[in-house]
Amino acid sequence: MPGRDADTAIVRPGRDAGRVRRDVRRRAATPTPHPPGRLTRRQLSVAPALLGVMNIARCLDTIDRLCSRPFPAERGWSDVGRGGPGYYIAELGAADPRCDHGERTAEDVEAFREGIAQRLDARWGANPRWGMLTLRVRGERGEEIPEPWASVSALTDDLYVWEATGTGRWVALGVADGGEADPARLLAVITDVDPA
Repeated sequence: MPGRDADTAIVRPGRDAGRVRRDVRRRAATPTPHPPGRLTRRQLSVAPALLGVMNIARCLDTIDRLCSRPFPAERGWSDVGRGGPGYYIAELGAADPRCDHGERTAEDVEAFREGIAQRLDARWGANPRWGMLTLRVRGERGEEIPEPWASVSALTDDLYVWEATGTGRWVALGVADGGEADPARLLAVITDVDPA
């Protein structure tokens, strides 16, 4: 009918009713295209079960809070992890070392890091991963590596790093994998110490 869409068309009893039902079923069965690099609804629906308390929105909120919170005056522990003059190293989540029946694995933690990195790339621009091997070698040769970079280089193999626009701070994401005894942990580093 002109001026009406198929969902609001007047259906005459009898012959038109079956045709409209088939059209509605056909439209409902047609999958909508999924943009590459994005999680599907199915993946998003199982993510909480896999990741337990890890939640992208909660992690981004923690990062945002730490970008505006004053740094501790002395080294020590805070409500989010370790901190000291000019930095926080927050643990955003960890794998389950037993990992028997669908609990978080190290691969899940890594995938979760990628999900957070996508959001931060959209916010502050995409950057390649920064390998920690160079910092480790420089430290072993006796060069003074400032905190938090000295600690983080010992904990992670690589980091995503962004300059948090308008805050004067740097944000980094890495996965610390201590082996079989120590589960993989997702770490966020917030600091005013330039990583260069």
